[in-house]
Amino acid sequence: MRFSFAIVFLVPACFGNDNDILLRKSGRLGSEEFALYFQRGELGISPWHDIPLMDASNNDITFITTTPRFGRARMGIDSVLPYNPLKKAMNLRAPTYWNWGVFPRTWCVGSDGGALWVDGIPEKAETTHETLQGEKDLLDVIEVGPATFPIGSVKQVKILGAIGVIEDKRLDWKILAISTDHRNASDIHSMGDVDNFYPGTSSGIREYFRWYRTPEGASCNEFVNAGSIVDLTFAKSVLASASRNYKALMSTKTEDSVWYPEPDDETATSEDLVEKICTEGTCPQQNAASN
Repeated sequence: MRFSFAIVFLVPACFGNDNDILLRKSGRLGSEEFALYFQRGELGISPWHDIPLMDASNNDITFITTTPRFGRARMGIDSVLPYNPLKKAMNLRAPTYWNWGVFPRTWCVGSDGGALWVDGIPEKAETTHETLQGEKDLLDVIEVGPATFPIGSVKQVKILGAIGVIEDKRLDWKILAISTDHRNASDIHSMGDVDNFYPGTSSGIREYFRWYRTPEGASCNEFVNAGSIVDLTFAKSVLASASRNYKALMSTKTEDSVWYPEPDDETATSEDLVEKICTEGTCPQQNAASN
């Protein structure tokens, strides 16, 4: 059953096609108490469960902005709290230089994409792609365009590739994408194309995720396949796996700490997007799992 929010400080999240979504803020941005709730009209919705992963009209993928470009407060969708508000995940000593967000209706639990060695060193067999576990979270997305999106904004994006970050012995895939609103979106199909328009973007992303936690005393992160950006086909298989994982989670409800929609909610089941995302013959035989 849906609940009704009091109408307090509502702002529109009318980016992309979800122009009926409103945002309700509680607390000061960057504080532990801050929460950003999503709603349609006066009814609360979950950005994780209630916003479709794919736009059925044009097959674009939906991106939810959790940390705007140049933001220092890393925000994330809270999978535990009812209706999954955006909450602070960590402070960023180094601001993110791109829009950071997630794909709705995804879930990252493990890896099955093949033995891609960490930094090209086969001796590190214990940290191969095959053996790492995911973060049990939504699939991360980095939107690489020059525009800054407000927190909570909903955009349609096209996938360009992905990079596999190994952080605290967990595999954390970052899908790389660009907004379909970008003026050159029709000419951009890969991160190589992005580098032609914005030189150094690919290497900048890799080095950012290598170093971004070191100011807080953490070690440098490692990467799958020496930090090489995987192509569109592999990136789509990462997303397809995350979509399957979400569907399995909703049907089995095996994670006790996760907030699930009520059984009569329309989001209690997810459409099977695998065939749309990863059509027959276009994905690797070993579909890459997310995070």
